[in-house]
Amino acid sequence: MKYLLIFLLALVIFVISISLGAHNDQIITFNYLLAQSEYRVSTLLVLFFVAGFALGWIICGLFYLRVRLSLARANRKIKRLEVQLEQPIQLTAIKNEGSVSKSIDHADRGAVDKNSADSIESDNAIRSHITRRK
Repeated sequence: MKYLLIFLLALVIFVISISLGAHNDQIITFNYLLAQSEYRVSTLLVLFFVAGFALGWIICGLFYLRVRLSLARANRKIKRLEVQLEQPIQLTAIKNEGSVSKSIDHADRGAVDKNSADSIESDNAIRSHITRRK
C-alpha cells in the first residue's frame, strides 16, 4: 500500500509537470558554467525532475546500503559472541561431569563437597538462562 501511494504521488507530480510544460512552451536561455543554450521550459522541468529523482534514489540507496552493512556486521559479531559463550559452557559441562561423579563418590562415603555442589548449581542456572534466551 505504501509503495502504491509513493507511485501515485510521483505520477501526480509527473502529470503536473507535463501539463505545465504543455502550457509553457516558451524558449528560455539556460546559462550553465561552460556554455549557454536555449531550451523549452517543459524540457528543463522534465530534466530537473528526473535528475532530482535519480539523485534522491542514489542518496537513499547509499544510506540503505550503509545500514545493511552495519546490520550484517552486527549479526556476525552476535554469532561470534554466541559461539564464544557456548564454548566455556561446554568445557564446564565436561569438568562438571567429573565433579558430579566425585560428588557421587563422596555422597556414597557420606561426605558431600559443598563447593562442587554449588558450582554444579551455578552451571545449571547458567545453562537454563542461556536456553531461555534462545
